[in-house]
Amino acid sequence: MEQSVTLESFKNSLTRFIGTNNSNIGKQYLLYYLRKNWSVVAGKFSNHCWPATISEGRLIVGVDNAPLANQLFMVKTELVKKVNQIFQGKYILRDMSFKSGLKVEEFISEKEKEEKNYSIINCPKCGGKMESWRKNCFECDREVQSEKREKLKKELKLAPWIKYEQITTEDVDKLTFNQERDILANYYYEKIRRKEASEEDKIQAVLFYTKKLPVEISAEENKMVLAILAKEDEYKELEE
Repeated sequence: MEQSVTLESFKNSLTRFIGTNNSNIGKQYLLYYLRKNWSVVAGKFSNHCWPATISEGRLIVGVDNAPLANQLFMVKTELVKKVNQIFQGKYILRDMSFKSGLKVEEFISEKEKEEKNYSIINCPKCGGKMESWRKNCFECDREVQSEKREKLKKELKLAPWIKYEQITTEDVDKLTFNQERDILANYYYEKIRRKEASEEDKIQAVLFYTKKLPVEISAEENKMVLAILAKEDEYKELEE
């Protein structure tokens, strides 16, 4: 697909169809164009979510599983910006919501199915049935993602100071990296708040908190961080 040709055609057609009244025909064309360029917006997640309807400046996205719907919601602002960049000012998207449990194929027209070479094939991992545009079937993909998260978790435990650009776990997006890092960091913080932390737990908590190498943390800073984390629980008790 030639992006420049498609974009120019889109701009001309959308101006003609939508005009000033946002006609239903214009919205359908808008939705069709967005679906054709959905991979630009959703990236690797585009196989698991799909633009369902658009109206009054709001896009509803069907997502095939609840965890992904939550992930997408967390980066909604960024996704809205990407959609508006695609629309080139011909239509302004103001909001986006996500509805889980909806299969992508429910929203694909016959023409789009043909363009996607939509057919049923065997999953290369388990041999089960899957759509041709997927890399793996849903169950295997979930297993692959789980394995990546476990590998990333081990990497973070060994080097809590590591940055996203430095990880060796392949094919992990920044959102997943930040989520796993926050989960681990909060695990150690909570142990300190509950006064259940071992010496090793305290070291991990300080490393996650400061994002520094061990040699860069002075005894004074180490003491200060532990005091901060311990006091958070006292503040919480006062608020309650």
